[in-house]
This record gives sequence, structure tokens and C-alpha cells, in this order.
Amino acid sequence: TTLGCRQYHAGAAANDDHCKHAGPTGGGVCGTYCDVYCDAATGSCSGDNQLYADSETCHQICEHFPDNGNVGAADGDTVQCRLYHLGAAKSDPAGHCSHGGASGANVCGSWCQVYCDMILDACEDSYSGQASCQTACEGFDDNGNIDDATGDSVQCRIFHASVANNDD
Repeated sequence: TTLGCRQYHAGAAANDDHCKHAGPTGGGVCGTYCDVYCDAATGSCSGDNQLYADSETCHQICEHFPDNGNVGAADGDTVQCRLYHLGAAKSDPAGHCSHGGASGANVCGSWCQVYCDMILDACEDSYSGQASCQTACEGFDDNGNIDDATGDSVQCRIFHASVANNDD
């Protein structure tokens, strides 16, 4: 996540790969996406907008995010979408921190997309696959609050799927 790494890749930016590496996300080369994500999450979202208790918790949860999105994408269940919103949170934390959090706040992926991606990654035997998870999720209430740890809602399930297997 260093400036030196970005400077090297900016100088070598004759191809698109180096442009990604030199950019704000580091393109998975100048710091992992989770390194950059957690730096942004703790730097842009504090106080009432705090997303994670500490950097270790952030890294554990970030490992569940798909990283196959496009840099700069403002939607989709990916770390790239969450990074976009954490960048926007620098000037509008109340409006964007929740979109950059684990749940995606129904912006970086639908509630069910985020839930199914997380649960199938953390607890792969919970459903027979994406389709069965999506079908089950459509029956969950979506009236919970982000980070609810109790209640019969998809938001509660997202919270628990995001921290699953992090207690070892």
C-alpha cells in the first residue's frame, strides 16, 4: 500500500494492468484489496459511521468479499464496489460508509446476493448451491438493521455469515 509501489506502476503504465496497480486500490499488487479496503474503512468511517472494531476484524470479514469486480464500480457484491463507496465516504461518511461495509447496504449487492456469497464462502455446506440459497433468502424478512445480531432478518444472517469461522 506504499506510494513507491504506486509510483513504479504509474511509470510503467504503458499497459492497463499497471494503471490498475498505480490507482487508488493498488489493483491487488500494491497492497491486497483487503489491505486497501481496511485502510479506507478505518480512515473514512469512524464515530457513528464506524464499520469495524479493529483492522483484524476488518481483514477477516474482507476475505469473504468477491474481488472480481471492476475498479470504480458503484454497485455489485465486490470489494471494488465497497472501495468505491469508501472513497466517496471521505466527503460523505453518513451517505456512503454503510455501502462500503460488510452488508453492502443493498447497494454493493442485493441483500440476498451478499448473504449467499458470504454464507456459501464461510459455511459451504449450508445450501446445495447459489440457487437454493437465493430461493431460501427470498423468504427472509429484509426489514432488519445493518449489523443486527438478532432477529429473523436477512441482515442478521449477513452479520453472522460475515463473522463465521473468524472465532478460531
